Amino acid sequence: MIQSREVITASLEHALVANRVLAALASGNFASQDAQDAVEDGARFLNSMIAGWQATNSRSVSPDSYGAALAYGEGVKAFQLVAFPRDENAEPVIYLRSLIEIASALGKNAQVDQTAVEKFTSFFRTVRDLAFASGEPQIERVL
Repeated sequence: MIQSREVITASLEHALVANRVLAALASGNFASQDAQDAVEDGARFLNSMIAGWQATNSRSVSPDSYGAALAYGEGVKAFQLVAFPRDENAEPVIYLRSLIEIASALGKNAQVDQTAVEKFTSFFRTVRDLAFASGEPQIERVL
């Protein structure tokens, strides 16, 4: 019988994905499998955020909606600190989709505008820094 186990918080998991993406961006070598995998993980995280946005708006519950909503929650914090369009009609999903397009181009090792790379880097740096700066315990004990 298991008495206790350690669980990595969603916030720490998101920070680790963001840090992996940032390491790939810093390497500048998108031809490597590690960099492509990191950017793909970043795109998966962004897609999870979109799913969280959809679940939040529709108030739906599914097996994946909880994790997706947590990812979206991390993104909402980051949106407040990065160059997210402040227009009242601007939906976060538009910004997320633009980040996914950047991830797709980086994953294909295509030429990407430096401004787009900076936008992508800024978002993931903010997600990482917010998670590490939060007062939440990084590992929780579940009894």
